[in-house]
Amino acid sequence: MPLGRLIPLLRKVLPGSNILPDLERLRPERNHCAHRALVLCFISDVSEDISLDKEFARISIARQLAWSCFEALKPVLAAAEKRLAALSRSPPSP
Repeated sequence: MPLGRLIPLLRKVLPGSNILPDLERLRPERNHCAHRALVLCFISDVSEDISLDKEFARISIARQLAWSCFEALKPVLAAAEKRLAALSRSPPSP
């Protein structure tokens, strides 16, 4: 699921969670990395004003933020999976 659709879903499920601001910060960085990589493949060969060192630094920061968000979400998602399994085992209410 794209991060842009995941964030509103998590906002409903995890209101007030500390992970939401980090995910919101991650989204534009993730988009930058994905789109800039394509641009760099073609333009870096013809343009000298692109700093590959700066791009690498920005991507490295985005990578750290992404892993931080992933690690923070793992216990939340595990708990949600357990709740969902418990709900699926319980009989439907009349």
